[in-house]
Order: sequence, then C-alpha cells, then structure tokens
Amino acid sequence: MKKDNKKMIIIIGAIILLAIVGVIVYFIITNNMNKQSESGNYSSSTSQNGEIIEKEYSIESTWINKIEKDGIEVSNMNLHAMGDQLQVTSTLKNNTSEKINGYYIEIDLLDKSGNQMTTIADNSTQEIEAGQSIEIQNSVIGIENADKVANAKIVRLEKNNIGDAMEKNFENMIPEEMNNQ
Repeated sequence: MKKDNKKMIIIIGAIILLAIVGVIVYFIITNNMNKQSESGNYSSSTSQNGEIIEKEYSIESTWINKIEKDGIEVSNMNLHAMGDQLQVTSTLKNNTSEKINGYYIEIDLLDKSGNQMTTIADNSTQEIEAGQSIEIQNSVIGIENADKVANAKIVRLEKNNIGDAMEKNFENMIPEEMNNQ
C-alpha cells in the first residue's frame, strides 16, 4: 500500500506542477498580447543572422483616436524602417468647409521610452478640398537606429497660409485696370 500511496502522491504533485506551469505560461502570453495591442501593430523582417532589416509599425492611437488641429485631422499613421531609412505615412483630412492651400506638420519620432530621436517636418502647398482626405509620406534617410523608432508624436499641425499669401500678393501686383477687364 505504501508504494501505491507514493505513486499517487507523485502523480498528484506532477499534475499540480503542470497546472502551475500552465497558468504561468498563460499569463505571460496574455500579458505580451496586451502590451502589443496597447502600443500598436508591429511586424519585422530579419536577416539570416537574426538582425532586424525591416520593421513596420502602426501607431494604433492614430487609428482609434484621430488627432485634429486647425481643422486638419491626422489618422492611420504608420512607420516603416529599413536600414537607415524611415518612412512615416499618415492620412490627412480637411475637416473645414473650405479648401486648404497646404499644411505644415511636424512629427517627433520617439524610442520605446518616449525619448525624442529626431523630428521630421513637411511644409506642403498641396491643396486639400473641404472634406477631402489625402495620404502623405515623409521620409528620413541616414537616421541612426531607425529600427529603434517605436512611436511618433505630432508636435505641430496647421494650415499653410503661404498659398493664400502668394495669391494675394499676385493680385496686388496686377494693375487695377487689368483686374476690371
């Protein structure tokens, strides 16, 4: 009987140990999945020696909570790093009731800790009709550790008034009598 009791205790102990290991593995997997869904969608390609050669990362917050300043909405921001090159794509939408004669956007690129790695800016004269959405691309070449960029933050976003100012200046340059013809 003692041998049967010992076997039973060993079997029960092994089952309890397996259950504990299973619970630990479950919590580790769900915790990693939660961290990934909080920060965004991430994919990467690696070389044969395990080095990351290409990385694509969606800034999930811009898909869920759109950013709007000065009547321009930013959404669907993605980062694509390949070697020392980084491309940031996003969608801009004109939420005003009039045509915008361009925009200015300034984006900080951040590492995992939220530290600024570099800033990119785009001062465009591209017209955006009321209610229209466009996709923009900003590229940075020669950035060290481009694959370490983990997030992006919009620092400035505003309508570009250069086009309006240029139109007014040209109108002022034309003699009055030519305008009336």
